Amino acid sequence: MQSTIFSRKIAKRNQRKRERSQEAGEQFEKRPKLKSKDTASGPGDSENKTRNDPGKLPDSDPQPYCSSTTEDISKLKMRVNLIAFARECDRYGVSDRSAASLSFALLQDLGIINEQDTSEIIDRNKVRREREKHRKELQNKNMEVVKALYFDGRKDKSLTHTKKGDKYYYSTITEEHISSVKKQGSIYFGHLAVSSGSAVVIKDAILNFFNKKEISIESLIGVICDGTNVNTGTNEEIIKLLEIALNRPLQ
Repeated sequence: MQSTIFSRKIAKRNQRKRERSQEAGEQFEKRPKLKSKDTASGPGDSENKTRNDPGKLPDSDPQPYCSSTTEDISKLKMRVNLIAFARECDRYGVSDRSAASLSFALLQDLGIINEQDTSEIIDRNKVRREREKHRKELQNKNMEVVKALYFDGRKDKSLTHTKKGDKYYYSTITEEHISSVKKQGSIYFGHLAVSSGSAVVIKDAILNFFNKKEISIESLIGVICDGTNVNTGTNEEIIKLLEIALNRPLQ
């Protein structure tokens, strides 16, 4: 009795295996067959045209299409400039994280962002980039017009290294450093090192400094400095040399 039941189970199992193999064979036969490269085709065959044109795909074997293109991804990013928002954050000393949190709450109350649409979210990195951009624009705008220039020099000891053969030797030398400041708002331009403290060298260094920084001094009307001989001497001092270079008097 038990052997009969066992043999029936084996027969049913074999029957199921045969049915599965038949279904797999039918599905395999239904798959489109690709033509070999050696198959002859007529001159008007569209498949022959696609074989000759590698940029065109045959109609019988369409390629999968990806809906998430680069254009769709770019739409999910915040592309709006936030100059006014960055200005107010700097004015009231709001941190990047706090500014991002406040903007998120405001946009959520206005219904601009929700669970389905998060493309307009402003994170702290976006706030930081906008603040840096706004600061650079203000800095360039403030440096456009220079009406009064203050400069002062002092001798400092600087550590330098010179190469002799294959070795470097360190030494301490005394250099003349010139600091320049724009008087409207006391904006610091920078400092420059000159080879000597003569008036001609300092004048050339100041003019070259503004040329490299691309700062116009066409509207310069006054120069402020201390009363040393190299600045306000009776012979060729720095102010007089600047007047000759600019071809106009300076206060």
